[in-house]
Amino acid sequence: CLAAGMANGAFWSLAPVFTGGVSDKVSVAAGFMTGAVIGGAAGFVDAIAGGGGLLTVPALLAAGLPPQLALGTNKLQSSCGTALATFNYARAGLIAWRNWIPGIAMTAAASIAGALTATAADPSHLRKLIPVALVLLARSIPPPAVFPRPQ
Repeated sequence: CLAAGMANGAFWSLAPVFTGGVSDKVSVAAGFMTGAVIGGAAGFVDAIAGGGGLLTVPALLAAGLPPQLALGTNKLQSSCGTALATFNYARAGLIAWRNWIPGIAMTAAASIAGALTATAADPSHLRKLIPVALVLLARSIPPPAVFPRPQ
């Protein structure tokens, strides 16, 4: 997760270079390092508790990506981490697949609906809505003291 986050952040920090927006090599290096640090931090957060998208989505938007591409890039990154974790749990025999089929089906349906909605939405509206949604999501996460400590 950490490596995927760093690669994701570093790659998209170079997006202005590919479009001809940045020519200064120092700016490119600074953008690359910033993207790598944010991506690494997001990968670390995802590996510990999830929620790295709270870091990567704003960074991708700040790098100039259209909102739909920022959301899709974040989903691809988080899906890779989820797939790896699922594989490891399944290999250890910890997943009762029969119990998970309804949840997997609902997740797939909601993912398709969300992707279609984001694709159809006006990017200028999404650019305003996404930061508000991220703040509300971040505020809904309980503080660490609420989580029970293992005995």
